[in-house]
Amino acid sequence: MKILTALLPVVCVCLWSCSGKHKAAPVSQNQEQQTVAKPVKKAPAKKQLTRSGYIHDDNVVKILTEFGRKNPETEITVKTTKGTIRIRLYEDTPLHRANFLMLIKDGYFDDTVFYRVVPGLVIQGGDSDDTGKRAWKKKIGVYTIPEEVRPAHIHKKGALAMSRYYENNPTKRSSSWDFYIVQGAMPSEAALRTIPEANHETYKKVGGTWHLDGQHTVFGEVIDGFDVIDKIAAVRCDSGDWPYTDVVIHMVVNK
Repeated sequence: MKILTALLPVVCVCLWSCSGKHKAAPVSQNQEQQTVAKPVKKAPAKKQLTRSGYIHDDNVVKILTEFGRKNPETEITVKTTKGTIRIRLYEDTPLHRANFLMLIKDGYFDDTVFYRVVPGLVIQGGDSDDTGKRAWKKKIGVYTIPEEVRPAHIHKKGALAMSRYYENNPTKRSSSWDFYIVQGAMPSEAALRTIPEANHETYKKVGGTWHLDGQHTVFGEVIDGFDVIDKIAAVRCDSGDWPYTDVVIHMVVNK
């Protein structure tokens, strides 16, 4: 699966390959990026969603709306090999909240990794080339999520957002499983002049990736574990931003 993400002030991207081993190669401005997670050891079979048929762009709103109605939780825990992060999901991004809960409850994210780590920017994960995950995708289908960009939800440190294609996607529909958590940086005075005044204090206090505001749906924020974001962002990576040592993920929904 090829997901295009613009996560740099100047769009410089990397090409990932998951054919047994990963290979990263820097490419030039305005080229695409394939962000698929590094293959991990084969995980035990996960329970499958019992929903019949594939989810696709024509029925995704109906399915996620119904799932969200039956699953009202708004807090999750992300357990990683570097520590635990607690996240609150926003209620005013209901499709993204429902989608994330659905994936977590089905065990989709378990044993995936953070496959793109860029200090001062983001830690990114969600997609996987693991055999079990590919089978899950084949069963459930390929779909994107209508954007739910809200001006109040900005890319401050700890923001949870979804990646998306940039080409042929004028409505900014999100990926169904590629997510990122913002580590970010502190804005310079020049950068502040590009940020709406209402967001100055937040970015001056905690930093972020303000150039992504309005481009991706932010649907949650970290409420505990900011130090874990920093630990993950500090891991040693190859030239393609892929950690040499896997940072493995396990997610649960808090009751």
